[in-house]
Amino acid sequence: MTKFFERAHPYLIALSVTTLWFYFGKDLSQSNGFDNALDSTSTMCSILLGFIAAIFPVVLSLRTKGNYIDKVIVNGGRLLRSYCIESIVSGFILIAVNTLNFFRFDTRILIKMILFYFWIFSVTAFIFCSIRCMYFLIRLILPNETINSIPEESEAEKKYKDSL
Repeated sequence: MTKFFERAHPYLIALSVTTLWFYFGKDLSQSNGFDNALDSTSTMCSILLGFIAAIFPVVLSLRTKGNYIDKVIVNGGRLLRSYCIESIVSGFILIAVNTLNFFRFDTRILIKMILFYFWIFSVTAFIFCSIRCMYFLIRLILPNETINSIPEESEAEKKYKDSL
């Protein structure tokens, strides 16, 4: 059950947010700021996709025989790759939904409403897929020993802080 939840939680959260918005929110696709929201969503999607696409080869290049990253990639490489692929695919779907939403004025009211709620689902799913993917990639680069072992301040640093 925990594997299912780990795999499906971005989509379950997106479905929950969309359902709650449907029942308690309102359709904002006709508001003045919706085009700006679409623009900023495209920008956010591009930045996150670029980060994921750039850090995945870096993680793979850190792989040498017998080190920590090699063990993790050998044991869970398919899962890590599938998380990256899910994030990239959900980002491209979000860009397609953004593009379709720019043509919403030429469609019927029902289609506008469906596009709006599909946009909410796509944004939420992409954000949580990207967070999950980046969490695992960054945990590979910075294992627990690195994160928990912050060095103490030296005497020179303490004196400098006290002088300020």
